[in-house]
Amino acid sequence: LQLGKRSAESPFLPPVRCMAASSDPPLGGGPGPLVEVGAWVAGLPLPTSPPGPGHHVCLGNEAGDADSLISSLCYAYLRSSEAQDGSEGELFLPVMSIPRRAMRLRPETQALLRSAGVDEERLWFLDDLPGEVATVTLLDHNRLTGPLEASLGPRVVEIVDHHEDQGWYGDRVQGARRTVAFDAEARVSTAGSCCTLVAEAILARSPELLHPQLATLLLGVILLDTSNMNPQARKGTQRDQQAIEALLPVAAAAAVDREELYRTLAAAKFDPAWWGTLSAEDCLGYDLKSQGALAVPSVLLPLRQLMALQDWAAALYSFVNQRPDAAALVVMSLVSSPEPPHRELALVTRFEAEEDHVRARESFLGAMAPLELTPLDDAATQTDEVVLDPLSGVVGDGEKKTVLRVTLFAQAAMSMSRKQVMPMAVEWAAGYFRGK
Repeated sequence: LQLGKRSAESPFLPPVRCMAASSDPPLGGGPGPLVEVGAWVAGLPLPTSPPGPGHHVCLGNEAGDADSLISSLCYAYLRSSEAQDGSEGELFLPVMSIPRRAMRLRPETQALLRSAGVDEERLWFLDDLPGEVATVTLLDHNRLTGPLEASLGPRVVEIVDHHEDQGWYGDRVQGARRTVAFDAEARVSTAGSCCTLVAEAILARSPELLHPQLATLLLGVILLDTSNMNPQARKGTQRDQQAIEALLPVAAAAAVDREELYRTLAAAKFDPAWWGTLSAEDCLGYDLKSQGALAVPSVLLPLRQLMALQDWAAALYSFVNQRPDAAALVVMSLVSSPEPPHRELALVTRFEAEEDHVRARESFLGAMAPLELTPLDDAATQTDEVVLDPLSGVVGDGEKKTVLRVTLFAQAAMSMSRKQVMPMAVEWAAGYFRGK
């Protein structure tokens, strides 16, 4: 298996070969010890079939990155095996936490799925999910937001996550059903990837399920989330390292090479040429999380390049108009090329008066001191002003205006990813915009 070589089956990774299942899985049944992930997904109900009353949904966070999507898939695979063994009476259904059309924005995840023989068309997405499901496990987050909270919140019975615990659903999700790998005192995650927690669960509860396909799915995401345990990135933890060491021998049975796997997936995720094909609307929706008065999209291209896109103004207007509760946006950027990698950040407010934006900017700088923010360049000290007609969503001279003010910063603290930044920013926004 040569991971760096493109093939007709996958533009990034050739398929991982491992032993075939002894028989086809029953419709919606557990995977059993010899059924690969791809064969198990093929045996699930079609997305066009409405879930029955006994269906349990495994769902990642709203950003729908590789960690959320793959951890949901692999954990549902584990729980489905346990159900087949008679410990549960439910069908565990992995649901990709994004609209189906958004999957095209996740080339690294698509590559991993193809390598494991998972047919993307057989997966369930948010578009396929009706309002009624029996129970829910949250992966890679511990609180639902927006409409999903209203429809699925009362059905949450389990959490597997590595972000700061917001304490939701505590009346019924406790003990072994609440795994949150976060040190509240130190305010740091004890695992860099939710897939690390899923790997731990599989190794502890059903190690016989860990075939090369499954190991490669989990390993690929953990390597991405921890930057291949690069000490300079300071993303990985001891738990991540232990998971990698346990998964590597299994993946190696299919000749999967760690360095090639990481380089190939990182190239797919950070490819500047691919990012250059996206619109501003695509970029802002690529990896989004929101909470309270704040929305935090994450992009993988320079912010000046994002703002130079033809649809930037209209896309930004549309973005804020669809989120009336968001008083501010914090757009985070991680750029890997040219070397070395560097981070950028934009603060976007709705203030009509420039002095109000300047006050918010200074307050934000003080609250976010650990990020070591400095103006991106001399021009960035002057706020970029976008004036849009809120009635039509395009630049115009209508009577009502929405003024969006943007200030750009360079972020020197490279280890501070959104996992660390968002709780701080949400706390700042909740205090600063109260009453405004």
